[in-house]
Amino acid sequence: MKATLTLFLFVLIGTGSTIFSQTVTIGTQVWMTKNLDVATFRNGDPIPEAKTKEEWTKAGQNKQPAWCYYDNDPKNGTKYGKLYNWYAVNDERGLCPLGWHVPSDQDWMILEMNVGAEAGTKLKSAIGWKEAERRGWSRLFNKGNRRQSKDLNSAGFSALPG
Repeated sequence: MKATLTLFLFVLIGTGSTIFSQTVTIGTQVWMTKNLDVATFRNGDPIPEAKTKEEWTKAGQNKQPAWCYYDNDPKNGTKYGKLYNWYAVNDERGLCPLGWHVPSDQDWMILEMNVGAEAGTKLKSAIGWKEAERRGWSRLFNKGNRRQSKDLNSAGFSALPG
């Protein structure tokens, strides 16, 4: 069976290249483990940056593609990559690198089935979550039950809060 290439817009990798070293295979799907971080469409056209909440809102109202940093803070770019509005994601010029796509609902359901019970914990990065940080990485509470930190990110997906 051929692997499905999938792109997660909150956990991606990128500098505009289609070669990614940070991926994880879960079942038959290949997922990026870092956030997408491109400022151009696949064809090379620039994606406008929205540097303020007002610019983000205006881009949406004008049905124009845009990207921003989490909390409009460039310091967050290293951790989260770039965030893209609906118009950038769905632009015909292609946001995703060649061979990748934005995951569909079906892609997410397949991922959840492949990961199994406690998928949220198994997909969650072991770093960056306030609750885990408060507990010194040793324990994470999930549905009121203690979960050992070894369960965090056991699927290698590295989902970040945000």
